[in-house]
Amino acid sequence: MKGKKLLGALVLLAASLAANAGVQENPEQDEFFKDIKEFKTVKIGDYVARIPILYYDVDSFIAIYSADADKVSAALPSPRLKPIKIGPHRAGLVLGYNDTQASSIGAYREFLIGIPCTCRHEGKTIFGIYIYKMPLTSDIARVGGIEYWGFPKFMADIDATENDRNISLKIKEGSREILDMELGKKGAMPWSTPGSLGVFTIKDGHIIYTKGIGKAKGKIRLGGHSKIKSGPHQMGVELAEFKLGKSPLAIIFLQDVKSSLPFGQDIGPR
Repeated sequence: MKGKKLLGALVLLAASLAANAGVQENPEQDEFFKDIKEFKTVKIGDYVARIPILYYDVDSFIAIYSADADKVSAALPSPRLKPIKIGPHRAGLVLGYNDTQASSIGAYREFLIGIPCTCRHEGKTIFGIYIYKMPLTSDIARVGGIEYWGFPKFMADIDATENDRNISLKIKEGSREILDMELGKKGAMPWSTPGSLGVFTIKDGHIIYTKGIGKAKGKIRLGGHSKIKSGPHQMGVELAEFKLGKSPLAIIFLQDVKSSLPFGQDIGPR
């Protein structure tokens, strides 16, 4: 899967990756959620929540880069997970941000480093994103994400500013800077589609594949303006070591995302 195929798959995946948020009036009456009827009530630390988690209103971006293929391969936790090569010595890597404004578990912000990859299971090849790092601002999402899915989440401060031309992020854990990032929005073209792809995580030594559903509207552009300054935090150091391309291959900006996060499927030992 190379070039245009990778881009097409990541466009669909973007809606599935969009995260969680605070509650609006009767949000589950939206047509998108009408067929989600089975829920399980679970304990998440000191909290109680229902799974699937429902995300009513999220703004998001997914920036797709090329990265050093050896570094990408080394970051994958299992030989069963195969990176997506997109050129000589280069593989795909994504940076994503979710500004969750309404969900069944509260409002928060979240950032991720993800690695597009495939995994063989029961004679089939599954495509998804391995979630490598995921700082966020919500304790319930952190605890639940680790306990039920194995997401590599940790608490951080995420400041975001946005105008018609750019979106900028500053992320740090305590006094340790993780990264500063700026993406240009100029030239993005309208886009609207449902999404139905999945993510890979590792829990208790097994690969977990989680496939949610999503719907969004937004814009997409090929290439574009991008600035990334990695900080001294370990995540920032590791991001720099991936040696990202100078410009993204594509950027997807999403608005009004609606999605759900079900339990993941155990697809075997890593």
